[in-house]
Amino acid sequence: MNDLNDFLLDFFSDKITKPEIFRSVFSLLTITQKGLTTAEIFLASKITQPEWNKLVAVFKTFLMKYKNYWKINNEPFKKIIFARYLAHQPHRNKLHLELAEVLQKTPNSVRKLEEQTYHLFCGEAYFKLKEAISNIENFLLLFNPNNKYELCRYWEKLEQKGFDPACEYNKAVESFIMHYKPTSDDTFSIILQISRFLKEFSDFETELTPDFRHPLIK
Repeated sequence: MNDLNDFLLDFFSDKITKPEIFRSVFSLLTITQKGLTTAEIFLASKITQPEWNKLVAVFKTFLMKYKNYWKINNEPFKKIIFARYLAHQPHRNKLHLELAEVLQKTPNSVRKLEEQTYHLFCGEAYFKLKEAISNIENFLLLFNPNNKYELCRYWEKLEQKGFDPACEYNKAVESFIMHYKPTSDDTFSIILQISRFLKEFSDFETELTPDFRHPLIK
């Protein structure tokens, strides 16, 4: 661990061209959840192709690329990056929000939605997070066996900030029907999925959960 720390100090010394660029890249790769594409890394960090080539050549044993997404695959290395450059929470929150903004400019995909909502949550941008996950199209993509726990976790935090999922999804359904004029069958399917989610979310109930969610049995 100490040798790795010393190596990082040498690499990020003033002798290195634009050391802040390399620090930015490793910080981004440390806070990512699903991984980032090369294009997203370039856009977020402003690294150039020659600088990226150099970074990958020097640190290839610490990096992993899977399905075009880059991540750090060495936990001691990640811990050092976090301790040295991400320990200050306001800076970390700012980086999460910057990355969420960058992802907004990239092509739509489930991975993008998962990554973006994660960064809005970690960056404490709760209104933007509420807007993202209460969107009907986004909800239908996120409410699946792989992501529904995260969806419940986000709403659990949003409840603490005064947002009610039942109220938000009710407004979202009304807006969706107004704009897209779905068939009765499609509307029923959407409402059914929301009802299933709210039923599962009731397992997360806290002192903030309204009484109507768990009425008394008479």
